[in-house]
Amino acid sequence: MDFVHLDAREFSHLRIAMENILPEDAAERFKLQILTDHLKPEEALLVANSYSNSRYPFNDTMDALTKMYGQHHQLALQHITELTTLD
Repeated sequence: MDFVHLDAREFSHLRIAMENILPEDAAERFKLQILTDHLKPEEALLVANSYSNSRYPFNDTMDALTKMYGQHHQLALQHITELTTLD
């Protein structure tokens, strides 16, 4: 699952996929590399790069991306928008 569009639902699917495929005991930098392989928007990659020297690069990146794209109210607003724009 790639995060291609700056879309809350798509990010939610990526987050779940990362939780399912990455071993809990894997190194932070390994997990960050897997994550960045699935991040396509330049904005998301910049966030990941900004945390690459952090003590916990994967967790810090996921926290930042979650604040930007993964809040529950963002998912709800996106769904409402989709419902109201149906013909």
